Amino acid sequence: MGFFSSLFGSKPTPSIHKEDRVFLTRKAANNDILNLLMQHVLDEKQVVLIYFFKETKRELESLLAESPNVTWVNGLMNGSIKSHPSLNKNNAVIVFAETYPDASFENAVVLDLEEAGFKGINAIFYNGIDDPVFVPFGNEKLASLMIKLGIKEDEAIEHPMVTKSIERAQNKLTAKKLLGNRIDSRADMIRQLSN
Repeated sequence: MGFFSSLFGSKPTPSIHKEDRVFLTRKAANNDILNLLMQHVLDEKQVVLIYFFKETKRELESLLAESPNVTWVNGLMNGSIKSHPSLNKNNAVIVFAETYPDASFENAVVLDLEEAGFKGINAIFYNGIDDPVFVPFGNEKLASLMIKLGIKEDEAIEHPMVTKSIERAQNKLTAKKLLGNRIDSRADMIRQLSN
């Protein structure tokens, strides 16, 4: 029984639950991140803010006043989570400022979180349709469809099917090895994916 259940059994459930929020623009996603951060800072929760592109960090820093409850983590640096041993795993909120097109980088961050003791938590991913992960899949058409459906710029689409679609898009990009090395500039990533 053990052999067959391991051979045909279901995949283990990840201990970190992923939830995607998709906005019409990166600017709207950043504004929603700011609102979330203000709420959690008021609740005295520690926010772990994970970013992949330097532009995203710069944009968010310009919106945020200095906040002692926000820990910035560069998702492209392996072991970044472990370099913050003072993180309170019981009182922390994990926020991914964006989705990285190559799933292997994102998976490495999730593994780091699990190894650091962040288990059984929700990780919120913020996306704008103008982000790099959507560019190869016709982001302008997606934005047009969202507008036709009456979705306003400050409204997010959230659903497990959206998260699965983004994961499939990442897997396609990763499998095609379009990306090569890590790219920490959103503009450079969009150029790479547009070729």
